[in-house]
Amino acid sequence: MYKYQYNAENLSIKLNENVLLLELLKEFNEAKYHELMRLRKYRSEKFPYEFSYETKVEAIEGSATYVEWQALKQLDMDSADSFVEKMEKVMTQPEYFFPIRISSYNTGALLIYAMHCAEEYSFTAKERPVIVSLLKNIPSLQNMDDKIMIDAEVDKALKVFTEESKSIVEAALSHNEVALKGPLELDGLNIYDARCYNGYLTSRIGLRYKENGESKLFMGDYVIRMKDERTIDTVYKWVS
Repeated sequence: MYKYQYNAENLSIKLNENVLLLELLKEFNEAKYHELMRLRKYRSEKFPYEFSYETKVEAIEGSATYVEWQALKQLDMDSADSFVEKMEKVMTQPEYFFPIRISSYNTGALLIYAMHCAEEYSFTAKERPVIVSLLKNIPSLQNMDDKIMIDAEVDKALKVFTEESKSIVEAALSHNEVALKGPLELDGLNIYDARCYNGYLTSRIGLRYKENGESKLFMGDYVIRMKDERTIDTVYKWVS
């Protein structure tokens, strides 16, 4: 998440993909499936790091979400239908794209479903994520002729998220309550709703760091100034 860059074009295309995934859930259509793969190929080439990050989350957490969904279908269809309704909300309302990790739980589950319907998914595949191996067979789309339109709601949600992140960081710096001083090795944080802004990370509930090789848990809500991707410079108290 330190390197992941939120981009309105990338997320606008992702929104289009999500719409296709939901349409494929209602009724599989080969043309729509190929369009989904085409859009994914384009993003994999234009936004390689971001796409790689998303697909890894989709492969891990998406698989777990898929299993949960399929289990619910066997146990209680009302619960399964409610589960799908929640997925639809997260996948089609851009404000739920932040952080992208959480949205990827659902896109991963429906991507497995779509690939399975197309008979292109193997639960025993050695190469993971499966989508990456499938995209190797699709010609390069770096010069895709279609005009990519930035979705207005995506752009608005991105600006709101960025401003919120900026305000959180600036408030912590202004308050200047230092909780820890580095350099320390970052060992973990609450990734569920973590943010990254201008070299600062946020973590609610707590964070883990290593000191002299020992992992330590530091409870609380914090804004973390980083020296680099793995090294903590200063930890500030989050100001509510």
